[in-house]
Amino acid sequence: MPLPPHHLKNLPDLHIILDFDGTLTHHDTLSTLSSLNPNPPKTPWSKIVDAYLQDYRRHVAAYHPPASQRTSVEQESAWLASLRRVEVRSLRRVEEAGVFERVTGGMVEEGAAGAVEREDVRLRKGWLDVLRLACGAGVRERDGEEGNVKLSILSVNWSTSFIRGVLRAAVEKEVGGEKERSGLEMGEEEVERVRVLVDGIAIYANELQGLDAVGGSSGRITTDAEDTGGIRTSADKVAVIRRLKQEIEQEMQNDRDGSKEEVGGKNVEYREEAAIVYVGDSTTDFDALIEADVGVCIRDEPMGRAQMELHEVLERLGVRVKHIEETGDSGKEEGGRYWRGVFWARDLCAVVEMLGQEI
Repeated sequence: MPLPPHHLKNLPDLHIILDFDGTLTHHDTLSTLSSLNPNPPKTPWSKIVDAYLQDYRRHVAAYHPPASQRTSVEQESAWLASLRRVEVRSLRRVEEAGVFERVTGGMVEEGAAGAVEREDVRLRKGWLDVLRLACGAGVRERDGEEGNVKLSILSVNWSTSFIRGVLRAAVEKEVGGEKERSGLEMGEEEVERVRVLVDGIAIYANELQGLDAVGGSSGRITTDAEDTGGIRTSADKVAVIRRLKQEIEQEMQNDRDGSKEEVGGKNVEYREEAAIVYVGDSTTDFDALIEADVGVCIRDEPMGRAQMELHEVLERLGVRVKHIEETGDSGKEEGGRYWRGVFWARDLCAVVEMLGQEI
Protein backbone atom coordinates (compact mmCIF):
# COMPACT_ATOMS: atom_id res chain seq x y z
CA MET A 1 0.00 0.00 0.00
CA PRO A 2 1.89 3.10 -1.19
CA LEU A 3 1.90 6.16 0.99
CA PRO A 4 0.94 9.62 -0.29
CA PRO A 5 3.60 12.14 -1.36
CA HIS A 6 4.00 14.07 1.88
CA HIS A 7 5.71 13.71 5.23
CA LEU A 8 4.35 10.98 7.47
CA LYS A 9 3.37 13.38 10.25
CA ASN A 10 0.72 14.84 7.92
CA LEU A 11 -1.10 11.53 7.52
CA PRO A 12 -4.60 11.64 9.02
CA ASP A 13 -4.61 8.04 10.31
CA LEU A 14 -1.82 6.09 11.99
CA HIS A 15 -1.67 2.64 13.56
CA ILE A 16 1.34 2.49 15.89
CA ILE A 17 2.36 -1.05 16.84
CA LEU A 18 4.92 -1.57 19.59
CA ASP A 19 6.96 -4.61 20.49
CA PHE A 20 7.02 -5.11 24.27
CA ASP A 21 10.24 -6.71 25.55
CA GLY A 22 13.22 -4.47 24.84
CA THR A 23 11.12 -1.86 23.05
CA LEU A 24 8.39 -0.68 25.38
CA THR A 25 10.55 -1.99 28.23
CA HIS A 26 14.30 -1.53 28.64
CA HIS A 27 15.03 -5.24 28.93
CA ASP A 28 13.51 -8.66 28.34
CA THR A 29 10.94 -9.56 31.01
CA LEU A 30 10.87 -13.33 30.57
CA SER A 31 12.88 -14.08 33.71
CA THR A 32 10.57 -11.82 35.73
CA LEU A 33 7.49 -13.56 34.35
CA SER A 34 8.95 -17.00 35.02
CA SER A 35 9.54 -16.13 38.70
CA LEU A 36 5.88 -15.34 39.49
CA ASN A 37 5.06 -18.87 40.64
CA PRO A 38 5.71 -19.39 44.39
CA ASN A 39 5.94 -23.13 43.68
CA PRO A 40 9.38 -24.23 42.39
CA PRO A 41 9.40 -25.83 38.91
CA LYS A 42 10.39 -29.47 38.37
CA THR A 43 13.37 -28.27 36.34
CA PRO A 44 15.38 -25.20 37.41
CA TRP A 45 14.91 -22.19 35.16
CA SER A 46 18.65 -22.03 34.46
CA LYS A 47 18.56 -25.54 32.98
CA ILE A 48 15.59 -24.62 30.79
CA VAL A 49 17.53 -21.63 29.46
CA ASP A 50 20.63 -23.78 28.86
CA ALA A 51 18.58 -26.36 26.95
CA TYR A 52 17.13 -23.62 24.75
CA LEU A 53 20.57 -22.19 23.96
CA GLN A 54 21.96 -25.64 23.08
CA ASP A 55 18.98 -26.34 20.82
CA TYR A 56 19.36 -22.93 19.16
CA ARG A 57 23.09 -23.45 18.51
CA ARG A 58 22.43 -26.88 16.96
CA HIS A 59 19.80 -25.33 14.71
CA VAL A 60 22.18 -22.55 13.63
CA ALA A 61 24.89 -25.10 12.81
CA ALA A 62 22.55 -27.28 10.75
CA TYR A 63 20.69 -24.54 8.86
CA HIS A 64 21.56 -23.72 5.26
CA PRO A 65 22.35 -21.18 3.98
CA PRO A 66 24.34 -19.87 6.96
CA ALA A 67 24.14 -16.20 7.92
CA SER A 68 27.18 -15.26 5.84
CA GLN A 69 25.45 -16.55 2.70
CA ARG A 70 22.02 -15.05 3.33
CA THR A 71 21.88 -11.96 1.12
CA SER A 72 18.16 -11.29 0.68
CA VAL A 73 15.22 -10.38 2.89
CA GLU A 74 13.47 -13.55 1.73
CA GLN A 75 16.35 -15.77 2.85
CA GLU A 76 16.53 -14.07 6.24
CA SER A 77 12.76 -14.35 6.67
CA ALA A 78 12.94 -18.08 5.94
CA TRP A 79 15.67 -18.50 8.56
CA LEU A 80 13.70 -16.61 11.20
CA ALA A 81 10.57 -18.64 10.42
CA SER A 82 12.56 -21.87 10.85
CA LEU A 83 13.18 -20.93 14.49
CA ARG A 84 9.57 -21.79 15.33
CA ARG A 85 10.49 -25.43 15.96
CA VAL A 86 13.17 -24.30 18.45
CA GLU A 87 10.70 -22.00 20.22
CA VAL A 88 7.99 -24.66 20.38
CA ARG A 89 10.37 -27.21 21.88
CA SER A 90 11.36 -24.63 24.49
CA LEU A 91 7.70 -24.02 25.34
CA ARG A 92 7.20 -27.74 25.85
CA ARG A 93 10.12 -27.81 28.31
CA VAL A 94 8.61 -24.90 30.23
CA GLU A 95 5.22 -26.60 30.35
CA GLU A 96 6.65 -29.98 31.40
CA ALA A 97 8.62 -28.28 34.18
CA GLY A 98 5.41 -26.73 35.52
CA VAL A 99 6.88 -23.22 35.54
CA PHE A 100 3.40 -21.67 35.45
CA GLU A 101 1.27 -24.41 37.01
CA ARG A 102 -1.29 -23.05 39.51
CA VAL A 103 -0.41 -19.44 38.70
CA THR A 104 -3.52 -17.23 38.90
CA GLY A 105 -4.52 -14.01 37.22
CA GLY A 106 -4.13 -12.25 40.56
CA MET A 107 -0.56 -13.50 40.87
CA VAL A 108 0.26 -12.16 37.42
CA GLU A 109 -1.29 -8.77 38.16
CA GLU A 110 0.41 -8.54 41.56
CA GLY A 111 3.72 -9.75 40.15
CA ALA A 112 3.62 -7.22 37.32
CA ALA A 113 2.88 -4.40 39.77
CA GLY A 114 5.68 -5.50 42.07
CA ALA A 115 8.16 -5.71 39.21
CA VAL A 116 7.33 -2.15 38.15
CA GLU A 117 7.55 -0.85 41.71
CA ARG A 118 10.94 -2.50 42.28
CA GLU A 119 12.05 -1.39 38.81
CA ASP A 120 12.77 -4.97 37.80
CA VAL A 121 10.73 -3.92 34.77
CA ARG A 122 11.35 -0.38 33.53
CA LEU A 123 9.52 1.21 30.64
CA ARG A 124 11.45 3.10 28.01
CA LYS A 125 11.54 6.90 27.92
CA GLY A 126 8.52 8.20 26.03
CA TRP A 127 6.17 5.31 26.84
CA LEU A 128 3.62 7.61 28.46
CA ASP A 129 3.84 10.05 25.54
CA VAL A 130 2.84 7.25 23.17
CA LEU A 131 -0.17 6.39 25.33
CA ARG A 132 -1.19 10.05 25.53
CA LEU A 133 -0.85 10.33 21.77
CA ALA A 134 -3.22 7.41 21.28
CA CYS A 135 -5.66 9.04 23.72
CA GLY A 136 -5.78 12.19 21.59
CA ALA A 137 -3.55 14.40 23.74
CA GLY A 138 -1.50 15.33 20.69
CA VAL A 139 -2.86 17.28 17.73
CA ARG A 140 -2.78 15.62 14.33
CA GLU A 141 -4.23 17.85 11.66
CA ARG A 142 -4.03 18.40 7.95
CA ASP A 143 -6.18 20.97 6.19
CA GLY A 144 -8.00 21.47 9.48
CA GLU A 145 -8.98 17.82 9.79
CA GLU A 146 -7.93 15.76 12.81
CA GLY A 147 -6.38 12.37 12.22
CA ASN A 148 -6.85 9.17 14.18
CA VAL A 149 -4.11 7.36 16.08
CA LYS A 150 -4.49 3.71 17.06
CA LEU A 151 -2.04 1.91 19.34
CA SER A 152 -1.43 -1.83 19.67
CA ILE A 153 1.21 -4.13 21.15
CA LEU A 154 2.63 -7.12 19.26
CA SER A 155 4.82 -9.47 21.27
CA VAL A 156 6.15 -13.01 21.58
CA ASN A 157 5.78 -12.58 25.37
CA TRP A 158 4.06 -15.51 27.05
CA SER A 159 1.38 -13.51 28.87
CA THR A 160 -0.93 -10.80 27.59
CA SER A 161 -2.12 -10.35 31.19
CA PHE A 162 1.43 -9.65 32.34
CA ILE A 163 1.92 -7.01 29.64
CA ARG A 164 -1.32 -5.28 30.55
CA GLY A 165 -0.48 -5.53 34.25
CA VAL A 166 2.87 -3.84 33.70
CA LEU A 167 1.21 -0.99 31.81
CA ARG A 168 -1.47 -0.54 34.48
CA ALA A 169 1.13 -0.46 37.26
CA ALA A 170 3.35 1.95 35.33
CA VAL A 171 0.47 4.37 34.75
CA GLU A 172 -0.46 4.38 38.44
CA LYS A 173 3.16 4.81 39.51
CA GLU A 174 3.73 7.67 37.06
CA VAL A 175 0.46 9.61 37.13
CA GLY A 176 -1.87 7.83 39.56
CA GLY A 177 -1.83 10.62 42.12
CA GLU A 178 -2.03 14.39 41.93
CA LYS A 179 1.57 14.72 43.11
CA GLU A 180 2.85 12.32 40.44
CA ARG A 181 1.12 14.03 37.52
CA SER A 182 1.67 17.62 38.65
CA GLY A 183 4.82 18.02 36.58
CA LEU A 184 3.33 16.41 33.48
CA GLU A 185 0.45 18.83 32.93
CA MET A 186 -1.99 15.93 33.02
CA GLY A 187 -5.40 16.37 34.56
CA GLU A 188 -7.49 13.60 36.10
CA GLU A 189 -9.62 13.41 32.95
CA GLU A 190 -6.62 12.64 30.76
CA VAL A 191 -5.26 10.14 33.28
CA GLU A 192 -8.60 8.34 33.18
CA ARG A 193 -8.45 8.23 29.37
CA VAL A 194 -5.01 6.63 29.62
CA ARG A 195 -6.35 4.05 32.11
CA VAL A 196 -9.21 3.19 29.77
CA LEU A 197 -6.78 2.87 26.86
CA VAL A 198 -4.55 0.45 28.78
CA ASP A 199 -7.54 -1.67 29.81
CA GLY A 200 -8.71 -1.95 26.21
CA ILE A 201 -5.55 -1.76 24.11
CA ALA A 202 -5.19 -4.57 21.57
CA ILE A 203 -2.33 -6.83 22.68
CA TYR A 204 -1.34 -9.50 20.18
CA ALA A 205 0.64 -11.96 22.29
CA ASN A 206 0.34 -15.35 24.01
CA GLU A 207 -1.27 -16.27 27.33
CA LEU A 208 -0.99 -18.67 30.23
CA GLN A 209 -3.89 -21.11 30.02
CA GLY A 210 -6.51 -21.01 32.75
CA LEU A 211 -5.38 -18.03 34.81
CA ASP A 212 -8.96 -17.54 36.00
CA ALA A 213 -9.67 -21.22 36.58
CA VAL A 214 -10.15 -22.72 40.04
CA GLY A 215 -6.70 -23.82 41.08
CA GLY A 216 -4.99 -21.53 38.60
CA SER A 217 -3.23 -22.13 35.31
CA SER A 218 -2.62 -25.53 33.79
CA GLY A 219 0.88 -24.30 33.03
CA ARG A 220 0.36 -24.38 29.29
CA ILE A 221 1.29 -21.38 27.16
CA THR A 222 -1.59 -21.02 24.76
CA THR A 223 -2.22 -19.21 21.52
CA ASP A 224 -3.09 -15.55 21.36
CA ALA A 225 -6.65 -14.24 21.39
CA GLU A 226 -6.82 -14.33 17.58
CA ASP A 227 -6.13 -18.10 17.65
CA THR A 228 -3.29 -17.89 15.14
CA GLY A 229 -1.32 -20.74 16.66
CA GLY A 230 0.61 -18.43 18.91
CA ILE A 231 3.11 -15.65 18.31
CA ARG A 232 6.53 -17.26 18.56
CA THR A 233 8.68 -15.86 15.74
CA SER A 234 9.25 -12.99 13.34
CA ALA A 235 7.03 -14.80 10.82
CA ASP A 236 4.13 -14.86 13.28
CA LYS A 237 4.52 -11.14 13.91
CA VAL A 238 4.50 -10.22 10.24
CA ALA A 239 1.38 -12.34 9.73
CA VAL A 240 -0.42 -10.08 12.22
CA ILE A 241 0.91 -6.96 10.46
CA ARG A 242 -0.33 -8.23 7.09
CA ARG A 243 -3.74 -9.02 8.49
CA LEU A 244 -4.01 -5.51 9.93
CA LYS A 245 -2.91 -4.01 6.61
CA GLN A 246 -5.62 -5.98 4.83
CA GLU A 247 -8.17 -4.55 7.25
CA ILE A 248 -6.91 -1.02 6.55
CA GLU A 249 -7.03 -1.60 2.80
CA GLN A 250 -10.61 -2.84 3.12
CA GLU A 251 -11.53 0.27 5.06
CA MET A 252 -9.96 2.42 2.37
CA GLN A 253 -11.86 0.51 -0.31
CA ASN A 254 -15.07 1.10 1.59
CA ASP A 255 -14.27 4.80 1.58
CA ARG A 256 -13.59 4.79 -2.17
CA ASP A 257 -16.87 2.98 -2.71
CA GLY A 258 -18.62 5.67 -0.69
CA SER A 259 -19.73 3.17 1.91
CA LYS A 260 -19.97 3.92 5.60
CA GLU A 261 -19.97 1.87 8.76
CA GLU A 262 -22.14 2.43 11.78
CA VAL A 263 -20.00 2.95 14.87
CA GLY A 264 -21.63 3.85 18.15
CA GLY A 265 -24.91 4.63 16.40
CA LYS A 266 -23.28 7.05 13.96
CA ASN A 267 -22.34 6.65 10.31
CA VAL A 268 -18.57 7.03 10.02
CA GLU A 269 -16.73 7.49 6.72
CA TYR A 270 -13.34 5.82 6.45
CA ARG A 271 -10.38 7.97 5.51
CA GLU A 272 -8.36 7.34 2.38
CA GLU A 273 -4.92 7.56 3.99
CA ALA A 274 -3.40 5.41 6.71
CA ALA A 275 -0.04 4.00 7.70
CA ILE A 276 1.32 1.34 10.03
CA VAL A 277 4.32 2.36 12.14
CA TYR A 278 6.08 -0.58 13.80
CA VAL A 279 8.65 -0.16 16.57
CA GLY A 280 10.94 -3.04 17.60
CA ASP A 281 14.43 -3.89 18.80
CA SER A 282 15.45 -7.42 17.78
CA THR A 283 15.52 -9.90 14.91
CA THR A 284 12.13 -11.18 16.08
CA ASP A 285 10.88 -7.82 14.78
CA PHE A 286 12.74 -8.06 11.45
CA ASP A 287 9.84 -8.95 9.15
CA ALA A 288 7.42 -6.57 10.87
CA LEU A 289 9.89 -3.68 10.50
CA ILE A 290 10.26 -4.41 6.78
CA GLU A 291 6.54 -4.93 6.18
CA ALA A 292 5.31 -1.83 8.02
CA ASP A 293 4.98 1.46 6.16
CA VAL A 294 7.57 2.83 8.56
CA GLY A 295 9.73 0.64 10.80
CA VAL A 296 11.66 2.04 13.76
CA CYS A 297 14.53 0.15 15.42
CA ILE A 298 15.17 1.07 19.05
CA ARG A 299 18.92 1.35 19.69
CA ASP A 300 20.58 2.07 23.03
CA GLU A 301 24.05 3.57 23.36
CA PRO A 302 25.84 1.24 23.30
CA MET A 303 23.52 -1.20 21.57
CA GLY A 304 22.46 -4.29 23.48
CA ARG A 305 23.06 -7.79 22.13
CA ALA A 306 19.64 -8.17 20.48
CA GLN A 307 19.80 -4.66 19.04
CA MET A 308 23.28 -5.29 17.62
CA GLU A 309 22.15 -8.58 16.08
CA LEU A 310 19.29 -6.79 14.29
CA HIS A 311 21.65 -4.00 13.20
CA GLU A 312 24.08 -6.54 11.72
CA VAL A 313 21.31 -8.36 9.85
CA LEU A 314 19.97 -5.16 8.30
CA GLU A 315 23.48 -4.07 7.37
CA ARG A 316 24.32 -7.46 5.83
CA LEU A 317 21.19 -7.34 3.68
CA GLY A 318 21.80 -3.76 2.59
CA VAL A 319 18.65 -2.39 4.22
CA ARG A 320 19.10 1.34 4.55
CA VAL A 321 18.48 2.53 8.12
CA LYS A 322 18.65 6.25 8.89
CA HIS A 323 18.11 8.21 12.07
CA ILE A 324 14.47 8.99 12.73
CA GLU A 325 15.06 12.73 12.38
CA GLU A 326 15.81 12.15 8.70
CA THR A 327 12.32 10.91 7.83
CA GLY A 328 11.22 14.13 6.18
CA ASP A 329 14.21 14.56 3.89
CA SER A 330 15.18 11.00 3.08
CA GLY A 331 11.89 9.18 2.89
CA LYS A 332 10.96 9.93 -0.68
CA GLU A 333 11.72 8.14 -3.89
CA GLU A 334 12.11 9.83 -7.24
CA GLY A 335 8.83 11.48 -8.14
CA GLY A 336 8.19 12.48 -4.54
CA ARG A 337 6.42 9.32 -3.36
CA TYR A 338 6.98 8.34 0.26
CA TRP A 339 8.84 5.04 0.58
CA ARG A 340 8.40 2.44 3.28
CA GLY A 341 11.56 3.11 5.25
CA VAL A 342 13.32 1.69 8.27
CA PHE A 343 14.77 4.16 10.77
CA TRP A 344 16.34 4.03 14.22
CA ALA A 345 15.74 5.95 17.44
CA ARG A 346 17.08 6.01 20.99
CA ASP A 347 13.68 6.11 22.68
CA LEU A 348 9.94 6.45 22.20
CA CYS A 349 10.06 10.23 22.67
CA ALA A 350 11.81 10.41 19.31
CA VAL A 351 9.07 8.31 17.73
CA VAL A 352 6.37 10.65 19.04
CA GLU A 353 8.32 13.66 17.80
CA MET A 354 8.70 12.05 14.37
CA LEU A 355 4.95 11.73 14.18
CA GLY A 356 4.66 15.49 14.56
CA GLN A 357 3.30 15.47 18.09
CA GLU A 358 4.03 17.89 20.90
CA ILE A 359 3.09 16.44 24.28
